[in-house]
Amino acid sequence: MSRYILKKVLSNVGKMDNGVEYDFCRIECEMPIRETDNAFGFGTRLFEVGTHENIKLFDAARQFLKTNPQLDYAPVIIDFEYVEEMSSNEKQTRYFAIPETIKLILPQPRQAQAQ
Repeated sequence: MSRYILKKVLSNVGKMDNGVEYDFCRIECEMPIRETDNAFGFGTRLFEVGTHENIKLFDAARQFLKTNPQLDYAPVIIDFEYVEEMSSNEKQTRYFAIPETIKLILPQPRQAQAQ
């Protein structure tokens, strides 16, 4: 399984003005990039996670991803497997997380860390 930092969760369902329907859940994760002589560090990648209903898989992470200046930032680690697919026009790779493999590793409260 791959381990990343969960940065964003979003989902939506609806119909566009032209009648095309959409229904998705996506996550954005921070991950190391392939290191070369000219590049190193971290980047983000967007993963498809099925329909909007799959946002429930991330409910436990919601409290840690809120923007609240009163709280210390604590990353949510996510383990999961994914598959890559080339788009039909072969210009873009799409990434699909396998929902059944998703495991969240949530930050521990400060009291638990001190023990």
